[in-house]
Amino acid sequence: MLNQAEQDCIGQAFHRAVERMGKRADAFLGPTEHLSGDELFCMKFLIASLPASDMASYDGALLLKFVRHALFLRENTPWGRQIPDDLFLNYILSYRVNNEAIECCREEFYRALRERIAGKSMAEAALEINCWCFEQATYRPTDDRTASPLTVARRCFGRCGEESTLAVTAFRSAGIPARQCYVPRWSHCDDNHAWVEIWVDGRWHYLGACEPEPVLDKGWFTYAAGRAMLVHSRVFSPLLSGGEITGRSGCVTEINHLASYAETAPLTVTVLDENGQPAAGAQVQFQVPNGAELFPIASLSADDSGRVLFTTGRGCLMVFASRGGLFGAQRADLRSCGSVTVTLRPAEDLPREWEADFFPPKGMIRPEPALSEEASRIHQAKLKRATAARESRCAGYFICEEAEKTARRYPLFQNEILKFLQKARGNRQEVERFLLGGEPLERKVRMLETLSEKDLADLNADVLNEHLRYAEPFEREIDAGLFWRYVLCPRIENERIVPYRAFLTDFFSAEAKEEFRRSPALIQKAIDEHIADCDWDYGALSADPRGLLQMGFGSERSKRILFVAICRTLGIPARLDPVFGQPQFHTGSAWADPRRGQAENSGTAVLLLSSAGGEPLRYGEHFTVARRCGGVYQTLQCGANWNGKTLRVELPPGEYRILTANRQIDGSVLLRAEAVRLSANETAKKTLRLRESQIASRLRHMPVGEYLLTAPDGGRVPLSALVAQAPSTILAVLQPGAEPTEHLLNEMIELRGSYRDKNTILIVPSPGAHNATLLHALEAIPSIRLFACDERGFEERLCADLQLGDRRLPLAAVLEKSMHARFAFSNYNVGTAGLLLQIADC
Repeated sequence: MLNQAEQDCIGQAFHRAVERMGKRADAFLGPTEHLSGDELFCMKFLIASLPASDMASYDGALLLKFVRHALFLRENTPWGRQIPDDLFLNYILSYRVNNEAIECCREEFYRALRERIAGKSMAEAALEINCWCFEQATYRPTDDRTASPLTVARRCFGRCGEESTLAVTAFRSAGIPARQCYVPRWSHCDDNHAWVEIWVDGRWHYLGACEPEPVLDKGWFTYAAGRAMLVHSRVFSPLLSGGEITGRSGCVTEINHLASYAETAPLTVTVLDENGQPAAGAQVQFQVPNGAELFPIASLSADDSGRVLFTTGRGCLMVFASRGGLFGAQRADLRSCGSVTVTLRPAEDLPREWEADFFPPKGMIRPEPALSEEASRIHQAKLKRATAARESRCAGYFICEEAEKTARRYPLFQNEILKFLQKARGNRQEVERFLLGGEPLERKVRMLETLSEKDLADLNADVLNEHLRYAEPFEREIDAGLFWRYVLCPRIENERIVPYRAFLTDFFSAEAKEEFRRSPALIQKAIDEHIADCDWDYGALSADPRGLLQMGFGSERSKRILFVAICRTLGIPARLDPVFGQPQFHTGSAWADPRRGQAENSGTAVLLLSSAGGEPLRYGEHFTVARRCGGVYQTLQCGANWNGKTLRVELPPGEYRILTANRQIDGSVLLRAEAVRLSANETAKKTLRLRESQIASRLRHMPVGEYLLTAPDGGRVPLSALVAQAPSTILAVLQPGAEPTEHLLNEMIELRGSYRDKNTILIVPSPGAHNATLLHALEAIPSIRLFACDERGFEERLCADLQLGDRRLPLAAVLEKSMHARFAFSNYNVGTAGLLLQIADC
């Protein structure tokens, strides 16, 4: 496998990895003792590719399963020997897709797929595999923790990052090279997206994960990707095979794929120091305004001449550079110029306030393969069968009569247990197993209440019982609320829940544990002394606390979680604070920082924010607060403290930035930034003001033809008659169940208070009326009226009326009584529901 230089590179990385492992080395080297040939080489490759968190969390026996299945595929699939070695190693053998929990499911997936792809070409097999993925899961928003492929299948749904993790796993399980592709943040709307690329017959192709199409290189996101400023993938490996590197995060390399989707432009950044000399080694972030923050989509280091080269889209970016306590920022507009110069200055010399307009690329309409009516009919029938198979399997996970029978065994908590079983879906039996046994039932119910719906879908009863058993002795010593949430609860952040309490109890001496309980700050001191810093990890992962202590090194994130784990094991209420994510323990009266306790109390500051005019604003959409830490701005997670009009948050002294954003109907963003320096014991009052919207000046007036709509009762009514009933009408044509439509419906539900007095018409295919999200929207907004339109070519004609080049659903517009459209949107455009309201009010 590979040439000698590449083999030497992997060999050297393998030896470095073994040296880092400490007491964990045997767990990985033991399974290699009797291996040789390709098995041994593949094991060395995987060990060389391990992030530090995985070194602490898994073992060689698990890796060997991946090795043997990959080598089986190489010999037993028709295309196995056609795949170049580097692609085989990185995109079939590699066990990790992103930050999901690693489970050995590839043989199971292969058994499910083997007959379905037998006799098919590589391309045909790929399309069939994606259809199978659609049978396993469809799109639905979920929390930020990336569930494993098995958990996604047990839930029958997942967000795009989870769907693509499932799909990549399925493709690799069948021997087709696959990788997850990401737009870290869109430039034209506030969100991100992930899909899949597969290597078929000599080149890479794309497809929507769990979104089957009849051909490759087709997906609803095609046009949206053409407006991106970056599309990238991640490689967990020391072996790279070309591509522009846009960042390295420990052991992970990010590769730029934007040129496959959009018109690109080279951006040259020159960073100068205070004296006008090249600032070699300066850190340069390329930031996109998204979610009212400047999100870094890529980060690179300046070369000896102070330069950085970055291939991006033809829109606007913020270039932020720092080195040695000096900073600089410059807006780059790739529509007109491909170079910027950033001069570094002390923070106090930077502008305290600034405004800037950011524009996304215009995008381009790519021609897609035309389908005959017969091919389209066959594909739609296939999708209908796949949907029915998934819904039938999902319905079997929760049979109401059986769940009620189980819940009746526990009359004191019958309603709670019924909800747990419903949310657990395919993991229902594990929840039932946890509820059985001798522990007091109330404690088990309280533990389950601390877990998310996703946790219920992948919990393990034995793991929870270990946490329960070791927490029980402290129950009477602590306030009940603190005990349930911050001692009993096994969930700390987004980590994999593992049974660490027995290990931690035995790891420390009785004397040490007693000292820790008297002074929890000593736990942090012990961690800092025992766990060395690590630069060989992936920031989205965290280590198993047991393996972290055995290895003696890990990331800052892993150490934060370890602190909380030790505290809870010893009966000390602890958490990661909700604003900064730093570890805290409870003193009995307040939360305390274990590191700050050694210094004099410098006092906290208070930031008071109010909305100008009292209009409701949304954190993460209209504004954010960020703190400057280590040369970059870190957005604070303080949205939970915002009531729509005021925010009060206690913060440590430091430099902060308040950013407001006003997203326009063409996708541009109007930003305003204000720097705030907070001193100890200071209260700073600030008023949030969005920059004045330019929506009115960008409206268009497009005549819309007449269409005959069909009501649910079969009655027929002209669109003009419905539009005449209000000064403005919100019209949307939907594809229920598809990801872009799900986004729009969920946004409408979130803004239901504002939609209740709007004349809103939704047009859906008749079967779509049974979609769960649509039904939820109709219940939340009773004023919505639902119709279908059976006119031939309806969607194509309406798109032409609305002058939309991208004709993928949903279509949305605001119509005047005169049957003129003020503006129109199509396809994926997060924030559309709010923009429609603004246009309707113009």
